[in-house]
Amino acid sequence: MQLGRLTGMKANIGVDSNSLRGTIPSELGRLTSMTATMNLCCNSLTGTVPSELGRLSHMSSYLLLMDNSLSGSLPSELGRLTAMTSVLHLCCNSLSGQLPTQLGLLTGMESQFNLFENDFSGASLFPP
Repeated sequence: MQLGRLTGMKANIGVDSNSLRGTIPSELGRLTSMTATMNLCCNSLTGTVPSELGRLSHMSSYLLLMDNSLSGSLPSELGRLTAMTSVLHLCCNSLSGQLPTQLGLLTGMESQFNLFENDFSGASLFPP
């Protein structure tokens, strides 16, 4: 099934806790009507986080990508998720590099922003 064809999808996509392998399809960025939850956690997904996910600018609830084997750096385009208020989970992967400064644009986050158990580097987020 090609989830990228569900362009009218507004609410929830949940394919968590399966044995899915491969990369996150960049076509998921076509789901620009999504407002609620995209849950891809607890699989065996590899590769990078597609920059196209930054097109999900109406998503306000949950983007869950944790507990996979994602690698590489975070795309700066995730800073476009400015409607996001609830949960952004990218923890427990193998992401690396510096955090994009554009993540600072997610000023509406009220609940959880989790990046733990990765391999990020760079300057501290907590200056002395």
